[in-house]
Amino acid sequence: MTSGSRTTAGRCREQGRVRPCVVLSGAALNDVPLGIVMATPITGTDRGRPSHIEISTAASGLRKLSWAMAEQFRATSVRRLKQRLGYVDDDTLERIQVALLRLLHPR
Repeated sequence: MTSGSRTTAGRCREQGRVRPCVVLSGAALNDVPLGIVMATPITGTDRGRPSHIEISTAASGLRKLSWAMAEQFRATSVRRLKQRLGYVDDDTLERIQVALLRLLHPR
């Protein structure tokens, strides 16, 4: 696990409510005073999309099985982050990264 794989509850205006997210950015961005992180929001609804990556409840701090929505990857102000819920495991983090690469570099 890395510090860039934490799940965090944050405020996302698009949904009009607090939504958890997976912070994917690492120290190169998180440890400088820009006030932003790169994150992907999490949903509790399985829509069967290839860009939605399953997240178990084991260490994530989530109450139910959830999915990271890689297609909604974005910069988020650290002021919108409320609390750290937990972590995603290395395998889940890698699957999210692969989904992002497929979205950014389709064949």
